[in-house]
Amino acid sequence: TEGSERLSLVQQINEEIMLHLRMREGLSIREIALQFGRHCADILKQNISELMQDKNAARYIYNAEQDERIRLTTQGFLVSDNIISQLLLNETDFAAK
Repeated sequence: TEGSERLSLVQQINEEIMLHLRMREGLSIREIALQFGRHCADILKQNISELMQDKNAARYIYNAEQDERIRLTTQGFLVSDNIISQLLLNETDFAAK
């Protein structure tokens, strides 16, 4: 509609990441794959994997691999902006695809 902003695919995915990680149930990677495609979910999983290499990340993120869902711990909610910024996708993730 006139006056409404049209979001790119990356912006739509990042909106989902920001919204769902701020909720108790967290973010379903399976839902990201269904809504945006397996490639998007794979990029997100790679970002999660890189974040989890940080020894402190386990204090902030609960990664339930069996249901492909991540949630912020209580401590994670306190630093959620920092964590979320590390998980967001960017346009270069799609440059050669």
